[in-house]
Amino acid sequence: MKPVASGLKVAFYNILVLALLMEGVGFAASVTGWRGVNHYTTYYLALINRFRAEPLLRRGQWYTEFEDWGTWHRPNAVTRDVSTCFSAIYRANAYGARDDDRPQQSGVGRTVVLGDSFIEGWGVQAAERLTNQLETKLERPMLNFGAAYHVGPLQYEILYQQLASEFDHDQVIVALLPANDFTDNDPRYWRQERQRAFQSRYRPYYGEDGARRYKVDKPKDSHPIEGSEIAAQSLDQFLYNNTWSYSLLRRLGALQRRDHDITRAYSGYVDPEPRQIRPVLASLQRIQTLARANGATVTLVLIPAVDDFMRQESGEALTIQPVFRRFAAQQGLPLIDLIEEMPKVDPDYRRYYHRCDRHWSAYGNQVAAAAIAKVLATGATAELHTAKEVMKPE
Repeated sequence: MKPVASGLKVAFYNILVLALLMEGVGFAASVTGWRGVNHYTTYYLALINRFRAEPLLRRGQWYTEFEDWGTWHRPNAVTRDVSTCFSAIYRANAYGARDDDRPQQSGVGRTVVLGDSFIEGWGVQAAERLTNQLETKLERPMLNFGAAYHVGPLQYEILYQQLASEFDHDQVIVALLPANDFTDNDPRYWRQERQRAFQSRYRPYYGEDGARRYKVDKPKDSHPIEGSEIAAQSLDQFLYNNTWSYSLLRRLGALQRRDHDITRAYSGYVDPEPRQIRPVLASLQRIQTLARANGATVTLVLIPAVDDFMRQESGEALTIQPVFRRFAAQQGLPLIDLIEEMPKVDPDYRRYYHRCDRHWSAYGNQVAAAAIAKVLATGATAELHTAKEVMKPE
């Protein structure tokens, strides 16, 4: 029995050493942001928050999915986003927007900006974002209502109707990201490509009749998006909250899935189906109707992803351009297409994006702000397209 007991003892110590080593690697990865790992265990957060004036949340706790529009931010909360090429602090105001505290009433002209992670400012400090730079360039308050984590035009519409429109403004900018805004609220896409998330996340989708639909019942209280990202199993939840290594393993698995998705080189300027485009245009129409009722004008901005530039560079026709030019002219909407405007500031589109991520870097935000500010200042928008081009058949 002694040899058996001795062998079990050696095996136990080997497993213990391996577990401690993995925890050490996971901790080091989180602290340094290796491969985008950004994780805080419950006990580590409790320790560092004793020395912080503003308690820090895990990023998955900072985002919530409780509002009718889905993803939002926990009010008055702070988190840190880390990757291999950036580190940024995100703060939400009392209304849950990643923005300065703004009064609802104002005696000056203000702009409400709707959009997804590009508008929220993924991976950049607030001062480096598009909206902050536009505010400086145009000397006009820019109220940022952007939100990351698969937020699309249907959510822009609901967010504007229920929250953003409560703030005095005379202009709305809707920033459309073709790279995913045609799929963000498409239930067929989510059912096929993101089945687990489709079954667990509280967010709206376009219904066949044009009305919005929810696959998941509304949570009864403030619901962190982290709860959707982690399987509702006590062991899974416990390991994620209390170990570094488990988070690292999950992150590595996510990177493998992301790399697989990237190889598809989807372009929102080329690949959307007509059935995906129609409800997006309907949402934009409803936003415009709501804005007019509030005495505000709407400007539409198209944001290109790096794959859109690559497909354009290869000589492919950007099929959504004529569609949106016609739509903008018919609706009387100024249209700023950044796949055309940003290269006028700097033609090297690869410089616009993070080295480790497909969102704009601080420089990309700067180029976009310069392009948009120039167009808004000169009024050179959709009205310049000829009537002949507008009337071309689809």
